[in-house]
Amino acid sequence: VLRQMNSSDNHALKKSLIHLDTLSDELVPLAWYYQQVQKELDDKYSGLIGERKSCLYLALDPVMQSDAQQRVREVLTRLEERKEYPSKTLQGAVAAVDVKNGTTLALIGGRNYLTDTFNRAANAERQIGSLIKPFVYLSAMQELENHIVFQEKKILDAPLVRRIYGKRWAPLN
Repeated sequence: VLRQMNSSDNHALKKSLIHLDTLSDELVPLAWYYQQVQKELDDKYSGLIGERKSCLYLALDPVMQSDAQQRVREVLTRLEERKEYPSKTLQGAVAAVDVKNGTTLALIGGRNYLTDTFNRAANAERQIGSLIKPFVYLSAMQELENHIVFQEKKILDAPLVRRIYGKRWAPLN
């Protein structure tokens, strides 16, 4: 949400500006989120930033952001110990989104922003594989609900054998 700033907003903003290259320890967990906000602002409003004073309200949940960063580190450390990977070699990412309005509440792009600033949550180009399946299935089930009236029906949980073109067929699962 952008709105015009007044002089007191401007003074408060100057005092609270976050520079990603000189983060204090307490702001490091927020760096991935701010990095993405900065990128999106540069991409969408690069010509406008600096010309007009605006106030930006973020959906960031600092507690969720900090908890997610800590959890990523814990899980990666456990995986490295269990699978005998060299310490601090694995990376991870988290994107927590409010399902009601699509705002990003937390964004973790890797293990430690101070040692690697690449944001895997926002910039990694990978196939999503099985991550998308629940959404596809849910969409299909919702579509079925719109067109089919489900009736209660008992389904026998027993081996299934059919004759197809004169040959016996039985699924193995």
